[in-house]
Amino acid sequence: MKIQSIFIVSHLKEYHSKRLHTFLNNLIQTKLDNIKIYLFMSDNINFTQIKEIKNIVSSLNLEIILYDNSKHLTTTMFENILKFKLNEYQTILILESDCAIDKLFLSKINDDLASYNNIWIYGSYYYGISNWIGKDYIKRFHMNGVAVYNRTNDFISFLNSIIYNSNNNYDMVITDKLREKNMFLKKTVDSKYILNLSPICDNNVSLNYKDYKENTCILHTKNEKLLSKLLN
Repeated sequence: MKIQSIFIVSHLKEYHSKRLHTFLNNLIQTKLDNIKIYLFMSDNINFTQIKEIKNIVSSLNLEIILYDNSKHLTTTMFENILKFKLNEYQTILILESDCAIDKLFLSKINDDLASYNNIWIYGSYYYGISNWIGKDYIKRFHMNGVAVYNRTNDFISFLNSIIYNSNNNYDMVITDKLREKNMFLKKTVDSKYILNLSPICDNNVSLNYKDYKENTCILHTKNEKLLSKLLN
């Protein structure tokens, strides 16, 4: 099993904040071997902004796909992305633009994926300090949305069995359903290469991401200082 395509999810706010620009400039410095990339952007972006993005990524095999902004980053939108181009790519990597990646992330992860042919999701548990966990430490052990997805027929059937609620994050919905079916440990892997520190409360934490996963090559966080550490 190896990554066949990369799906990136962003929206207009990240364009205006330049977070998307930083992410894309990071991406073009990595070794991608011309892998096909899809950038999913909210449809409230205008033509001039799209043109600017295309200029940044002109060296990449990248296509921009617009999604309905009324479903902005909801479970429904992610459900559609998880089923996008099913017949062309079985194994995909979903990234968000609040990620940083190192230059060899693709080859490192592909080498590791060779050991996990029977899993569905290869990503990261939560390693931050968010209050949503409270005393329920089991909540740490959910798969963040930034992950590799092995879209087998069984996995898609599993996704189709879920009753989605757009008020909940899609990664939490999927994790809860996996637990309900006693499949979580069998079908997911907490990768040594992917680290989730994504809630905004982790912005104020002075962390060295290597204290959590020393081999991190994909870091999901809104903490710009942490992102710059990986970029450097």
